[in-house]
Amino acid sequence: MKAQEEDQRRQVFYDRVKTERDRLAAELADVYPEFARRLAELLPRLAANDREVECINAQGKRLLVAELVARGLGGFVEDGVHTPRIVTDLRVPAWERDPREPYAWPRSR
Repeated sequence: MKAQEEDQRRQVFYDRVKTERDRLAAELADVYPEFARRLAELLPRLAANDREVECINAQGKRLLVAELVARGLGGFVEDGVHTPRIVTDLRVPAWERDPREPYAWPRSR
């Protein structure tokens, strides 16, 4: 009797976890491909603009990169706290498996 009750509890747990897993898998499949595609289109443009901003700043003018403006930050290091940069620190795995190009960002080619 005790073993049967334990098997029943395990089955209830299994069913609950599997149902949640399937719901999350469906949500990920719905959300992630478009999310990764949009980031993969935006991030190279941000990186290119960052390089242009660096050129401006090298000429003695002060211009913040778009990421800092968007995030409302004055710099990537404030009060001794380092804030990771999206353009340089973020890795976006490609949705489709491609051993030659595993990431949507950064692109290796």
